[in-house]
Amino acid sequence: MERRQFLQALGLLSLEPLLFGCQQAPPHQLQVKLLRGTFPGVLLGEFRRFSKSDLLEVSAFGQLAEGFKLLKDWKNPPSVKGGWRLPWQAPPNYQATNLISLGDTWLQAAIEQKLLRPLDIGQLPRWQKLAPQWQKLVSSDGQIWGAPYRWGSTVLIYRKDRLQQNNIPLPTDWSDLWRPALQGKVVLLNQQQEVIGLTLKRLGHSYNTDPQQVPELLPALRQLYQQTLFYSSDRYISPLLTGDAWVAVGWSADVVGLLTRQPDLGIAIPASGASLWADLWVQPSTAKALPSSSPSIEQWIDFCWQNTAATKISTSTNGASPVFSGQPLPPELPENLLYRAFAQGEFLPSLNKAQQQQYQKLWQDMRVT
Repeated sequence: MERRQFLQALGLLSLEPLLFGCQQAPPHQLQVKLLRGTFPGVLLGEFRRFSKSDLLEVSAFGQLAEGFKLLKDWKNPPSVKGGWRLPWQAPPNYQATNLISLGDTWLQAAIEQKLLRPLDIGQLPRWQKLAPQWQKLVSSDGQIWGAPYRWGSTVLIYRKDRLQQNNIPLPTDWSDLWRPALQGKVVLLNQQQEVIGLTLKRLGHSYNTDPQQVPELLPALRQLYQQTLFYSSDRYISPLLTGDAWVAVGWSADVVGLLTRQPDLGIAIPASGASLWADLWVQPSTAKALPSSSPSIEQWIDFCWQNTAATKISTSTNGASPVFSGQPLPPELPENLLYRAFAQGEFLPSLNKAQQQQYQKLWQDMRVT
């Protein structure tokens, strides 16, 4: 149930030489491990001023799935078998940081596997102001398990020039992927839930609809399969640039920054609603308690929800801050097309084992025509 397997480094952080040292942080520091490219480096200095403390260490990892793996390793450290390492190689460090980035699609599994500790942020004023969708996403059994700080959606990306040359209207919704003129010119994400979900949306249903309740779903999936050039979750941009594909489904974080550099590309938020994803701050269950001299976890989260930090995240990371979801944008924040996606957007549901098998069967059956 992965959202984005591959997140390219965006170039907006080059923090390792300055901030991501190899030395282990003193125990009295607030330690944060984040997904590279999701948090502007300039905000670290602002947080130090906000918290009136320099007791902060930030480190980064490069791919989304690593956050969940780190949580598992911290909870159950892998056994280190006999062997040797070079003198300058440090032994593996399985000491959890105080906070770590986690994609929303891993949250339920992390809760079930007891990899997380609930967050004490229910009294933060800005928590109360978050849209109900965010509070529902990270709450379970009366506890708050994550703090959203960045989000995005699936989008339609297209070659404006190729469509115009062939008198094909620019796409505005999922249903446009079924146009006969686009046969063999569509690239889809190699993700079962995304493809089955967008087909449910095309048929007028929710991403959360039980596929068994929609008899017309399989025929529609088979039609979409005939439209598709190939499936990929990390190489859907290149066929657009070469002209082999004219429309692709992708994730906003990967494509928003391309538009200024690739004027032939266009992007559309599907009118009927897209799937949403979110990056969250979560607290590992094995994290050590912070002394009163250190900045607190609550201070870090509260800072990320302040307008200044939220605006910087929304303008510098190819994502959007949840702070402005469902409300008028502040004047200092330029128009961000992602906020159009929020009202109609849905988070992908967590699937149990039986549902996963059901999706896998549909994924296979749609190829039988």
